[in-house]
Amino acid sequence: MAREYRLRHVAGPPPPTGEEAGLVVTPRPISFLGEVDPREGILKRPGETQSLGGRIVVFPQSRGSTVGSYVIYALSFYKNAPLAMVVEKAEPLLITGCVIGGIPLLVFEEKPDYGELGRCGRAVILADGGVYKMVCGQG
Repeated sequence: MAREYRLRHVAGPPPPTGEEAGLVVTPRPISFLGEVDPREGILKRPGETQSLGGRIVVFPQSRGSTVGSYVIYALSFYKNAPLAMVVEKAEPLLITGCVIGGIPLLVFEEKPDYGELGRCGRAVILADGGVYKMVCGQG
């Protein structure tokens, strides 16, 4: 059975809807300045490298330097932008980066199950009268 997560759009352009995409899921905050390579479009952590381009990136919030906003912008500049970012907390660093980078930023209405999302692999964002939801477990 497909699991649905209700979302609120907070910054950047409206998310593309109806387009299934791969998920990048991490239960830890992301430091864009130290952990993201915008030229390669990857999240780099010890023992973990994940491509961000064209995917829905799910994480609690960002952390670190305000320069992270420019790293988010650089993902778009180098054509490696995620399809959308979905977080628990949208703080100014993320909002600014998504606005200048043209990346949709959405916030979970309730705490997500990162383990379940990580097992999904793919999801789709849908819209119904201005309300967004991410559906995990399609097909």
